[in-house]
Amino acid sequence: MKKWFKDLHKTECDRVREWLSPYLDGELDSEEQHRVESHIESCRSCREELDSLRKTVSLVRSMPVIELRRSFAISETVTKIWDGKLKSLSVVTALVAACLVLVFIGDIRHFFDVAPLPSPPWPQPPEVEQYYWPVRETEFALLSVFLALAVITFVYWRKRIRRLLRRK
Repeated sequence: MKKWFKDLHKTECDRVREWLSPYLDGELDSEEQHRVESHIESCRSCREELDSLRKTVSLVRSMPVIELRRSFAISETVTKIWDGKLKSLSVVTALVAACLVLVFIGDIRHFFDVAPLPSPPWPQPPEVEQYYWPVRETEFALLSVFLALAVITFVYWRKRIRRLLRRK
């Protein structure tokens, strides 16, 4: 809607100036080309604009072509950041994190609490009475393994990214 409204208020010079570059390149149909030519004959400003554009095109074409030492084109190949080691480290870290979460939730919900056993009629050795499920130790061990794997994965990932950036 806005474009149509703007086109209503365009002067003939505005329309012709939009067509000057396609006119020089031979991209206009015969009706538009005739319209540009007839307008240029009567309009000094548009004729000067066309002459300026022609001079610019000839200057650009007369410039020497410089061979570049390297290509600046963006390659279409996608570099894989996730190689085998990084995938393995990520999967193992995720598994250890999942185990840690399960043990932590089990500890909070008291799944690992040992119900008191009825005492047998005979005396028990001291080591049996002191037996307990090592939940806290398991949590700390899993947490330390998780942190170590997370740090190793992060360091390896950063090295991999730096190597890929240096290649480009």
